[in-house]
Amino acid sequence: MSLAVSIFAHHEDDPAIDFILSEIFPFLFGAEFPIVTSSGHTLVYRTYTDDPETAQTIKATAEHSLHAFKNVHIEIETIHDVDWQTAWREHFTPYAIGEHLYVTVPWDKQGVPEGRQAIVIDPGMAFGTGGHPTTEGCLFFLDKIISSNMSVIDWGTGSAILAIAAAKLGATVIAFDNDPEAMDPAKNNIALNHVEQAISLFVSDGTNLTEPADLIVANITADIHVQLISQYKRLASHWILSGISDFRKGQMDLCLGIENLAPSAVWEKDGWYTYYIEAIK
Repeated sequence: MSLAVSIFAHHEDDPAIDFILSEIFPFLFGAEFPIVTSSGHTLVYRTYTDDPETAQTIKATAEHSLHAFKNVHIEIETIHDVDWQTAWREHFTPYAIGEHLYVTVPWDKQGVPEGRQAIVIDPGMAFGTGGHPTTEGCLFFLDKIISSNMSVIDWGTGSAILAIAAAKLGATVIAFDNDPEAMDPAKNNIALNHVEQAISLFVSDGTNLTEPADLIVANITADIHVQLISQYKRLASHWILSGISDFRKGQMDLCLGIENLAPSAVWEKDGWYTYYIEAIK
């Protein structure tokens, strides 16, 4: 069991609240949206801890920092332990995407459709089984773009689903995540798919990368993309960027416009956008 400090707000206040939280709690809170509660809140910022005293301190500091916002509600929620394997077994359905890929799980009995590359994912607790629109969008563009002998950087690899897809399509991949807990599920998934020789996996935030690649694929969030544009430009001339919500699309487009960039193609589902960008380094 763990605790979540949850800040419920309205998306129109997102830029101001996000700025305050980044100043008071740098890199602590993550935004989850779109969401609509019974009280009309449209997004929630959350952070997690196992310590009740820490949760109370964070809550009190957040209440003080955000007191000027009339439509903000802050509470501490109890998060019960979840059997993730059982949950995914009950709810995940294998599916095809694009012309070549088929996302499945180790316990699937249906078999892989002829002519498709199976991406076998045992998710553990890592994000990215392909069921979320942001992951689907990345897979869609990888399926269209990857050719043999391309080099790919998977920025924030999570379960390694995107790295595996790129490797199955013929690319060599550098995959990393800043969360050490993502490493074991990612390694297991890479082994399940027999693509160990094609993928280099490690813990990093990307700042130490020096070797350029043909393509960057990054399924993170728009606010992080904005911070990383200069690094993307340094390392690759083609990008697949996802995790861009309705609420943050304007911010993303403005940032790209400042850099004289625009997506060459856009994939959208359920208010989530994936951009394919051909940039000039």
